[in-house]
Amino acid sequence: MRYVALLRGINVNPATTLAMGDLRALLERLGYGDVRTHLRSGNALFTAEGDAEPIGPSCRLSWRSTRPARH
Repeated sequence: MRYVALLRGINVNPATTLAMGDLRALLERLGYGDVRTHLRSGNALFTAEGDAEPIGPSCRLSWRSTRPARH
């Protein structure tokens, strides 16, 4: 199945900077295929097998694990 991820607030300020290559790599590490990103928008298209329900939580956890802790 083909999915789209629309990450809000990406690349709006220095605290939310995310290179699209890093976003592609993150989604590929999660096992998603045919990952494509659009400009510096935080939007990505990808394919995934199985149920769609765990996609959002797994992306959020992976994204948070790559960011420095905020105080």
